[in-house]
Amino acid sequence: MRKEYASELTKDFLIKAGVVAVDLENCRVFGEQSEFIPVINKQDYLMISLYDLDENGNRIKIPIKRKFKGCKKPTNTYIYKNRIVSLNRLLWAWKYGSVPAGYVIDHINNKHTELEDYKLDNLQCITPAENLSKERPESTTMCRPAYGVSKEVYEQRLEYYLAEYEKAKKEHNAKAAHRLRSNIAAQKARIRYILKYGELN
Repeated sequence: MRKEYASELTKDFLIKAGVVAVDLENCRVFGEQSEFIPVINKQDYLMISLYDLDENGNRIKIPIKRKFKGCKKPTNTYIYKNRIVSLNRLLWAWKYGSVPAGYVIDHINNKHTELEDYKLDNLQCITPAENLSKERPESTTMCRPAYGVSKEVYEQRLEYYLAEYEKAKKEHNAKAAHRLRSNIAAQKARIRYILKYGELN
């Protein structure tokens, strides 16, 4: 399973990675010993840390040396490697069996900071292209056009970013692709603003 944007995520993976039960109504995830507590990443998405699996579906062990109290020499032991999974993808995969490769789980209300935003009736499985073209209020993107900049300038920027995005996808550069998706969404938002309200002079 590829560790990249829009990779496949299955319920079988979640079970092997330590998920025992999911409360879909309250967006809570339970492991073998306790509940998984979501953390917020830099993009303000709720994320959950699970065990990572190798190609055979086994948990990946990382050897380490640990010194225990009362022992003179370090002891050879291991820890399990973790994998970060976004809560919206986890909930969708648990309910419907999988998130197919090449699809993203989008928040219909364009919000993703509260548990309420992760309920299944606010989620939809769409392609990254559909996610980019989705209409968003300008207040959520905070992408008003600059004074004196024409629509043609933003259309040229959009064309450039779309070309760079295709290159990043072919090169499997997930980090660059994620940054370019944000730039593409910003240019589209500015173009929509100009079409609706006119250019700022």
